Amino acid sequence: METGRAPIGFDGEPVELHHLKQTHEGPIAEIGSKDHNKYTSVIHANPKTHQSLIDRKKFEKQREEYWKERAQGYREEANSNLGGIIDMKWGIIGIDFNGWGQEHRQ
Repeated sequence: METGRAPIGFDGEPVELHHLKQTHEGPIAEIGSKDHNKYTSVIHANPKTHQSLIDRKKFEKQREEYWKERAQGYREEANSNLGGIIDMKWGIIGIDFNGWGQEHRQ
């Protein structure tokens, strides 16, 4: 994560970031790749009536920054009483990374 790449999730795939409101400024959630694909019709609005407002080039940069900051926050807050990280800048409650450790190398 220190290099801006996603960690490997419990499904063996890189963790994905999902825009909950399908807007660039809205909150995001960390979700396993397989779950993101499996539940795509549930977590995404109908693309025929609600187009995504996310600027993908801008998001590429944001995603890299997110994982770098997430790694720094994880080092500072690992094993806290919260069992994860609460990061209000990104509008997300983090998850417990115990057992992840690997970094996506693509």
